[in-house]
Amino acid sequence: MNELVEFLQKAEPKFVNAPVGILFDQEQSYALQLFAANSYLEKVARGNPLSLLHAMSNVASIGLSLNPAKKQAYLVPRGGKICLDPSYMGMCDLAIQSGTLEFVQAKAVYAEDVYTNNGVDDKPSHTFNAFKDRGAVVGFYCVAKTVTGAYLTNEMSKVETDAIMMRSESGKKKMGPWISDYIQMALKTVIRQAFKTWPKTEKLDRMAQAIELSNQNEQFEPLITSPEISHYTEDQKKYFDSLITNSDAIGMHCFLTSIDQGIQTNLYNSFEKGTITKFKSIVSKLQQEGHSKLKDIEIVVTEAMASQDDFAAWEVLEGLAQEVTDWLLSNCDSEVSNFISQLQKEQAA
Repeated sequence: MNELVEFLQKAEPKFVNAPVGILFDQEQSYALQLFAANSYLEKVARGNPLSLLHAMSNVASIGLSLNPAKKQAYLVPRGGKICLDPSYMGMCDLAIQSGTLEFVQAKAVYAEDVYTNNGVDDKPSHTFNAFKDRGAVVGFYCVAKTVTGAYLTNEMSKVETDAIMMRSESGKKKMGPWISDYIQMALKTVIRQAFKTWPKTEKLDRMAQAIELSNQNEQFEPLITSPEISHYTEDQKKYFDSLITNSDAIGMHCFLTSIDQGIQTNLYNSFEKGTITKFKSIVSKLQQEGHSKLKDIEIVVTEAMASQDDFAAWEVLEGLAQEVTDWLLSNCDSEVSNFISQLQKEQAA
């Protein structure tokens, strides 16, 4: 441990101009606590002490503390190096400290939650029962209130989030933080995306540094060379637009889950400049609403099956579009899927 202390001491001059509250002695103590609690982290630091020095310099430059109580940033081993990894809470703290924003909040939305985007005049409404199963995660949002009183809300569906995850090294390898801490990584992702829409001032420079460091840590593959990205057809674009025009929530969910993530990403970015965020929000809401409606249909069919009421089940299934029925067959449990298939055969006979 003495060797690490010597290298940590070399970072002390970097803290002379550190932001208020970032003191070398304290940060050194927090770093040593991390090494004492994690032998692998200590081993990587010993093998690459220069990376440790660089990570501590970032603590001083960006102003994110290693204090475990604040949970602003962590020292993590990646690729044989020690990296400073900003947390989503640390990013929010930096944004507020800039004085440009009054508050920043990022949260996950689950299938059983009730979420409404209330526009620039108010923050989103997000209600749920914390003591019940909230279902599967369906998306994430970040809301920031500017000093002028406007609310800037950015949303990302799980589909969009996973597309970004698959551009990172840990996501492609299905290991690391995207697997062990998916929600935290997703919240950082939606904050990074939201940052692009915030008013840019010099006071947000430290936030920009944290964003850049976070991107570097994840080793994103450039989007333009990603094999995951593929272009949509003219028919797919027309159908996608028609789903939006008709507010077809169920159709939107079925459509987006039937195409690969590369096509979805391009469709999300097919709108005119200046309207992308607006339409992303519309599509995300439709998809969430569609998922909820499909789950309601599944519940009705499951209850009808349990009570052996074939008529009640067929009354629900009869008017559904083929892609909706296909979704149910693919996503319901095997017993319900077999029940639906049997009903279809009987009605066709």
